[in-house]
Amino acid sequence: MSTVFVAMVATSHFDFLAIGASRPEAIGALLDAWLEHARFEQQERSALLVFDNAADPDEISSLLPRRGRTNVLVTTNLRVFEALGTQIEVGVFAPAEAVEFLITRTGRRDPHGAAQVAEALGFLPLALAQAAWVIRSQQLTYAAYLARLDALSIEDLLRQVPGDRYPRGTGQAIVLSLAEVERHDDTGLTTPVCDLLAMSSSTGMRRNLLQELVGRGGSAGDVDVDRTVGALVTSSLASFSLDGEVVLVHRLVQRVLRDRARREGRFISALETMITGLTDRTIDDKRQIRRVGDSSDLIDHINTIWDLATEDKTILAAFEQTGALRRLIQLRIWSAIRIAGFGDLTRAIGLGRAAVSVAGRVFGWDSQGTMTARQWMSSVYQAGGDVRATVEALELLVADLSRTFGPDHVDTLAVRNGLGYWLEVAGDLDRATEVFQQNLAVCERDLPEDHYLSLITPLNLANVHRSADRFDVALRLIEQNLAQYRRIRGDDHPETLNAQGELARSYRSVDRYDEAIALHEHNLDRVRTIMGRDHPNVLWWQRHLANAYADAGRIQDAIDLLKRTVEEYVAMYGEQSLEPVEAQLALARVYLTAAQPRNALGNIEEALTVLTRRAGGNDNPQTLKARALLAAAYAATGRRRRAKSLYRQAMADYERTFGRDHLYTNKIRDRLAPRVTTRSMTAR
Repeated sequence: MSTVFVAMVATSHFDFLAIGASRPEAIGALLDAWLEHARFEQQERSALLVFDNAADPDEISSLLPRRGRTNVLVTTNLRVFEALGTQIEVGVFAPAEAVEFLITRTGRRDPHGAAQVAEALGFLPLALAQAAWVIRSQQLTYAAYLARLDALSIEDLLRQVPGDRYPRGTGQAIVLSLAEVERHDDTGLTTPVCDLLAMSSSTGMRRNLLQELVGRGGSAGDVDVDRTVGALVTSSLASFSLDGEVVLVHRLVQRVLRDRARREGRFISALETMITGLTDRTIDDKRQIRRVGDSSDLIDHINTIWDLATEDKTILAAFEQTGALRRLIQLRIWSAIRIAGFGDLTRAIGLGRAAVSVAGRVFGWDSQGTMTARQWMSSVYQAGGDVRATVEALELLVADLSRTFGPDHVDTLAVRNGLGYWLEVAGDLDRATEVFQQNLAVCERDLPEDHYLSLITPLNLANVHRSADRFDVALRLIEQNLAQYRRIRGDDHPETLNAQGELARSYRSVDRYDEAIALHEHNLDRVRTIMGRDHPNVLWWQRHLANAYADAGRIQDAIDLLKRTVEEYVAMYGEQSLEPVEAQLALARVYLTAAQPRNALGNIEEALTVLTRRAGGNDNPQTLKARALLAAAYAATGRRRRAKSLYRQAMADYERTFGRDHLYTNKIRDRLAPRVTTRSMTAR
């Protein structure tokens, strides 16, 4: 789908909302908010919802309004939409309409000549617009334009697609229009701009991304790129979104541009430019993907270039030689991670596995490249909140790395460290401790003290000790580890700041609240300065500082900081992502401490809505914590019967997931039982 328009219609005025291309769930949220704001039923207003140039009937179906007086219009050239409603065939121009169109656009009143051009172009509006612009720009007669059209040999210009009904003359008209733009081009950018638009998603390319890609390795300025795009728009080869931020190209024009790039030998280089630029946007420079809409656009581009590259084995072979294939696989899995974060884990797994499959076929299944792709693939499960699948994927990968490269190989150690972390998240604290102790012994024996694994492994081990309530052991290890980081990395290195924050968390765990707050505040200030105020680590440490405020009795400070943190998480990742959940649950706990259970309920229910949509959501430790907290919130509001039912279910879930005598189960039992089974409503 390229663009969605929502028009609110009333007898006295007309409201209009335009939404640029985005993920379906993001569009759905905007539509719901708009429909709710308008209150159609009460105001007796009707709405017209237009999906323009739609490509996926499943996406459109998910966005159809379920209430209100809303009419829906879908424009598409695909017949698979007929199940959604009444199908109205919109044909090409009638001969008389086509002639009038050409005469009006060209200013040449020659009905016979116009009729000949219209017939040659199959009366298709897109082709007629192209022809009119060329005729007007070059002051051609209709006969002269027809002569040029006939002289253009493009039998191989358009690859045939099933159901394609575009006439041959349309492709010729597009090529003539493109030639006219290039004839007047004094920037030399028409070809690179067209090549990049050809490789982009059908949802269009943001203008700032196009400027960035064209400018790579050259001196092209943004103004020159905008002038080139303006010429393409004037010639009807491209158009702008309503806000002017997205450059749109018709799918047929894209096909012509792609096939021209193939014939002229630029197809692979254009794809490589896209791969390099998107890698910078998504992996090398994470600050560029803070807005959910931006990452949605990038996902569409990544999956488009993936499809274009993998349909031709020669392209994959060329990419293997240049190293572009590894970056493309990484991009594909990055897009899967983001899609999993949006809540569509099933689709994300399919995309990620396809990338791993290509890596295995090209690099070999036991190659380092494929092992790395599998490691990235585990992040897809992580983003979707499926802890069990994450652990299983990492266990298999560790076994294969040990078999292929050896149990003490640095890659094996790195993945085993990740396995230890997720075992801790899953509550398997004994195995997590064993994994980190094994890794630490190898690091101390084989790796230099400044290797990142030599530094991070003792910190990971300390965190497991803290999770297991071995607070004194954890505190001693972290103090030693922070001293190492400061000596080896320096006081302001991001890794040192991370270790410093973990020490503040350990102070909090042993009730040294003043020290925890002072260190958290100092650390957070340094993180903002060194890593940037929009870095995700800022939100991570804001949440932990707020928890320390709450423990020290600074309830309002904790509430204010957590509310801001939740808002910033939502702005950064979107309402349906997992990232805001932990902050929402922390805010709910503070609200309970402040005797504001109704505010707590709202945050818990929002978090549970996100958590339960994930695969494995019912067994996710965050989901279990949220349900237990929900029981406490209901008890605090006086709904004791509901609270007891939720308490029993929460305890059953904990015992099933962790075991009856597990530390996590006992903690929840000790915290919940007094709240639910007595009339005391205090939160602590």
